[in-house]
Parts: sequence; C-alpha cells; structure tokens
Amino acid sequence: MNHPSPSLSIDLEKLPDLSKARKWYQEKVAVFTTICLQPGISRKKIIAKLKMRPTSVSHLVQELLDVSLVHEKDRILQKSSGRPEVALYPVKNRFLAISFHIVAYTIKVALLNPFEEVIFTGERSLPPETSPSVFLNTLSELVEQAKQSVPEGSTLLGASIHLPGFMDTAKEVWIFAARWPKIRNLSFEKIRSAVGVPCSIDRMLDAALEYLLLREPEIQGKDILLVHWGYGIGAAFAYRGQVLASNIGGVCEIGHWKVVEEGGMPCMCGSHGCLETVSSLWALLPFLKEAYREIPEVEDEFAGFLSQQGEIIESPVFQKALWSMGSVLGALFTTLFPNIIYLYGPFGTIPSIQQALQDITLQHIPQFARSYLDLRFLPPQFYGDRFGGSRTLFQKAYREILLNSSKGKGSP
Repeated sequence: MNHPSPSLSIDLEKLPDLSKARKWYQEKVAVFTTICLQPGISRKKIIAKLKMRPTSVSHLVQELLDVSLVHEKDRILQKSSGRPEVALYPVKNRFLAISFHIVAYTIKVALLNPFEEVIFTGERSLPPETSPSVFLNTLSELVEQAKQSVPEGSTLLGASIHLPGFMDTAKEVWIFAARWPKIRNLSFEKIRSAVGVPCSIDRMLDAALEYLLLREPEIQGKDILLVHWGYGIGAAFAYRGQVLASNIGGVCEIGHWKVVEEGGMPCMCGSHGCLETVSSLWALLPFLKEAYREIPEVEDEFAGFLSQQGEIIESPVFQKALWSMGSVLGALFTTLFPNIIYLYGPFGTIPSIQQALQDITLQHIPQFARSYLDLRFLPPQFYGDRFGGSRTLFQKAYREILLNSSKGKGSP
C-alpha cells in the first residue's frame, strides 16, 4: 500500500478549516507535518525545505514545543565548526484513542496513537447466545483495561467502535448482527454509556474503506468497492470518494444475498441459502474439521493454515464456495461498475485463489465490460477496521490545538 504519510494515520493537510485559516496557522501545520514525516529534522532543514523565514520557524517550533506536540531529543553533529543543530521529533503519544472491532465472536480492543502504533491490545470472546447486557459489560471492562495503559502526559480522546451487521445511523440503533442473534435494536446511547468516553460508532467495513481511501492517494475521488471474505462476508462502496450508506447500514450486504434457491443451509441471519452459508469461513469450518482436527478459526491463523493445505482449495466444498463468491462479485461489479475492487481476508491471501476468483468473476461479467475489472487483493496486514474510525478523533484534536493556539496571532 502507498502511504501519503508514513507516520500519521490522518492527513494534516486536510484538516477542516485549514484552507480558511490564517497563514500563521497554515505554516504551523506545515512545520508540524514536516517533523512528523521526517523525525529528527532540524530547524535549519525545515527552513530550507519549506522556504520560510528563520524567525517564523523558530516561533512556530516553540509553539509546538509549548503544547507538547513535538520535543527536542538529541543534537545533530556538524562536520564543520559551528553550533550543533537540535533534532525535532513528534510526541507520538500526545493523543490516544481506543478502537474496537469484531473478528468472528471476539471483541478486540486496541489503544492507538495517530502514528498507527498500538500501545495496548485486549480481547474477549463472546458465545452466540450473548445478551445485550453481557456485550455492554464486556465493552466497559475492555475500556477500563485500555485506560490503565494510557501513559502519563497523554490525552485519551475517546473511542471508535466498529460493528458488524446492520445499523440505522439516523435513529442510532445497531439493528442486528448475525453472530449474536439476541442483540437486536441496541441503541447507540446504551453503547456510549457502557464505554464511558466520547465515541463514534460505525460499520466495520465503512471504517475500513474510509481508511483505505485515506491511505491510497490514487483512489481518492474514485468509485471503490471493498469486499471482506473471511469469517463473514460483506462489502462497502464509495462513490467518487464518499462512502455510501443506507437506512439500515451499508449498501452492499452481499453476505446475505441468496445464492441457493432450494435446500440451502440455514444462515445465522435467519434465512436460508445466503452466500455466507456457502462461502464464509463459519460455514466451511464444519466440513474442514471432518478432515482436519486441528484447524484455526481465527482469520489470521486460518490464512497460514490454508497456505499449507493446498488440497483444501481443490475440494468440492471449497470450489462451490469459490464459484459462489465469484458469481456474486461479478453481479456486484455489473451493478456498480467500480473503478477498483479491493478484497481482503484469509482467502484473498492465496495466489491460486486470487487467480481463480478473478477468472470466475470475469465469467459473470458481460464481455464488453470485462476489460474494466480491476480486482486487487490487500495484504494480511490490512488493519483498516482497527485504524479507520479513530481518524476523526485525532483530526479534531489536532485541529483544535494547531488552528486555535492562543499564541498564533500572526507572524512575528
């Protein structure tokens, strides 16, 4: 993946109101961004890079030091005689956020800084019969664990919660998630109360797509389809760079498209013959366990297992799963005609599956449109559902401190 900023998970150049801010504030953002992108840079090099006056850079750096956004660490030795240059570094843990996302039946929590570094992780697995109260209590307990890892001098901004399933964002209700059928119509208010800190609540796939749009400059402003093929199956779609939503969540709940008309397996959503009943990891596991006693159910671990068991891919059960997945991707492409389809999850990490899925998808696309298919596979280390939602929290904090400093009254 191409990173416009190898350090920050937000784009400081796109801070709200930056274009309308006074020149002094814009220069301060530029200086801070430069320090983030080139940790250890000196004032002298900032002056040369940004072509700014030495006095301005000196004052701006001092403002950043005063609000603990940067710190001076060591001195850069000079080959020639003269005063040594002081190296400047960003204070990475100045702001922190808690992130929640779901993998299978496990709630995962992480304490993150804006530089995509993880300070703490925790998790708790919940069985299918989990009640709303147990789910909320688990969130509360995980938040408290994360809080204990907040370093002194850091500011905890809040939490970003990324949930699977269907949600009504207008009414602020988590409608349903197939893996926990007893959790229905859970209000965002109850979730926020359980978390106890300011929080945002989003669909996992929407948050992951927002992250992808930020991290890949070439796709900004384009029509992008993000597909997850793993324990469950789902998708999110961005039209000209804007992630679309419906009145019950996303616009591409392909996991619950019916692909078997008669005699289909029951789905966790309550229907029969959904794509998930044929192609998802949760549906394939019972068949795979007949041949393999020790088989991991966690997506990351399953990807490694699958890469070593090539015969699984040739089995009739998996070939049916592959064909169904490709046929749905073809139908979705023909409906939306996205510029790019990105797929992530354990199945998309195997080269032979990638090629087969590409071939099957093409068979389900009209011949005149086949040359437009651009199907790409994200690496196993894609953590968009972890980092995506926290961007708003960090961006708001940086905006307030960079564009509203009491000292920034104008260039000296």
